[in-house]
Amino acid sequence: MITRKIPLPDLWTDPVRLKEALLNLLSNKIKYNQPGGSITLAVNDIDGQSLRISVADTGEGITNEMQKIVFKAFERLGREAGQIEGTGIGLYISKQIIEQMDGLIGFESVKGQGNTFWIDIPKYAP
Repeated sequence: MITRKIPLPDLWTDPVRLKEALLNLLSNKIKYNQPGGSITLAVNDIDGQSLRISVADTGEGITNEMQKIVFKAFERLGREAGQIEGTGIGLYISKQIIEQMDGLIGFESVKGQGNTFWIDIPKYAP
């Protein structure tokens, strides 16, 4: 459900790479959310300089211990033997892409309540 449409500003970014990073975040939300859970995509202006794109879920969240290694290559946060397929490379690649475009990527997580991953992209050339 889209709550409202807003015009988006021009961004200082590679649109193909930004799309790749967003698809990585969204696919993780779909794979690791709880059955019947929801996913929310939000876009907010950050101090007039950057645009924040947030992707939130209602999944189980990430423990404090695992939060330290979320962006590590080939890390699946203890789900290596689970039924969900993956290599553990998506968040690592997304971090590299976003940082090379002078952006930031991060997340907030509450165990038992879900995660919100976000990407900040500059609106203008640095």
